[in-house]
Parts: sequence; structure tokens; C-alpha cells
Amino acid sequence: MPSHIRACIYAVLFALSIPAFLNAQATGTISGTVTDPSGAFVANLTIVATNTGTDLKRTVTADASGQYTIPLLPVGSYEVRIENPGFAPFSQKNIVLQADTTVQVNAQLAVQGTEQQVTINDTAAMVQATATNLVQVVEQRRVEELPLNGRNILQFMTLNAGVNDQNSSGGTLQINTFATGSYSSPVSINGARGNGTSFVLDNASNNDLYTNIPAPFPNPDAIQEVSVQTSTFDAKYGRGVGGVVNAVTRGGTNQFHGRATTS
Repeated sequence: MPSHIRACIYAVLFALSIPAFLNAQATGTISGTVTDPSGAFVANLTIVATNTGTDLKRTVTADASGQYTIPLLPVGSYEVRIENPGFAPFSQKNIVLQADTTVQVNAQLAVQGTEQQVTINDTAAMVQATATNLVQVVEQRRVEELPLNGRNILQFMTLNAGVNDQNSSGGTLQINTFATGSYSSPVSINGARGNGTSFVLDNASNNDLYTNIPAPFPNPDAIQEVSVQTSTFDAKYGRGVGGVVNAVTRGGTNQFHGRATTS
């Protein structure tokens, strides 16, 4: 096969693999509105969101009403920076983006002559002003510190409102269709049937195909956070009507980190 044809085939295969790779990441959205000191909207300016752990950058442009949306951002800590001629640069740091959530970062620009740069270091409040889904996230600190019977991360579901774990076989047990063939019904979310929940691992389906119960999840040491959506979740999940449980595995950053245990 000629080398140029082989190169084209490789390029096509690589391009086709990109959507699948992106779909397997747990993501969130940053949105907001940009105004000037008088409160008027500032249009057509550039907004850059940077993941402070990996240096991943995403750039968008505000529309005519000063609004912007940066979707499909991998979970993590972000900085949003806005620059526009005539205005002092704006920077919002310590933006914690969790799975399946939307964080609103509004910016009021200052005139360049009065301020050299506006920097906000406080953690941005997670305000679901533009999202319709009801989501509750068990963040990394609680994953690490809360006791779990059997180190089963699905027990985190019971920390959320609307979740019912009252059944005789133990709803959050990770039992599959192998070995004896027995299985337990998952927990009920907002009154839906026990097998009506979609279980997701890094945005990839983690349901048993035969019984629709959860397939085994990694142990807590490998989990960053657990997102539980109980209402009006996105149609991309589309499998169960009860809710969506999305476990996010830990990802690497530019700094070395790890964990050691002694026996």
C-alpha cells in the first residue's frame, strides 16, 4: 500500500477516535455574562478557561449580549481570564468544576486607566442558573474520608435527597450476573423502579446488560467524585428514567502525586 494512502487511513481513524475519547470524560460547563462598569454588556470579547492542574485551555467568544458558554470541560480546578482593549484584564481563579454541573462566572470589567488587573481568588459559587438538571456531587474530600461498608462507592448515593435504599437484598451491593447468577435490585431514585437508574463510569455506561443493575465500580482510592442526577438530566444519558449515577475516576495533573499504604 502506498505510504500516502496509509497516512490518510491513519488520519481518518484518529479523527474518528476523538469523539469517543471525549465522550468517555466526565465534564461540566462554565458560563457567564460580561459587563462594563456601567453594567452594559460587552460583546465579542475573548474568554479563556484554563485547567490549573493540566494547563488545558479552552477559548470562546462572548456573543452580542455579552454571554458565553464553555461546555464539555473535564472536571477539575479552573481559572477564567478575560481581556479586551480598553479594559483591565479580568481573572477568576479557584473555580471548582464538578461532573454534570454548570458554574456561572460573571465578570464586570474595569477601565484600564483605573485598574491594571482585576483578580478574584475566592472559590466561585456553583450556581445552577442556566441548567435544569438537579445534581448533587459527593466531592473528593468526602470520598476519601467517609466510611464505607465494603469500600463500595455506590453507598454514596444514599447521601442524596430522593434516594431510597430500603429493600431486602441490599440496594447498593455490587452483585452481577456471574457465579451464582443472583443479583440485587439497585436503589430507587424519586420513586422510580429499582432498575431504572443509569450507572455511568467516566461518562461511559456501567450497567449490567442483562439485569440493568450496576456493574462493579473501582474502589474509593481510584475515585475523584460521584455525581447523582435525580431530575431532568441530559438526553445523552437516555437509558433509565430514575436517575444517573456518574462516578469519576482520578486523572493526572502536571504535579506528581500518589498514595502509599503499609501492611
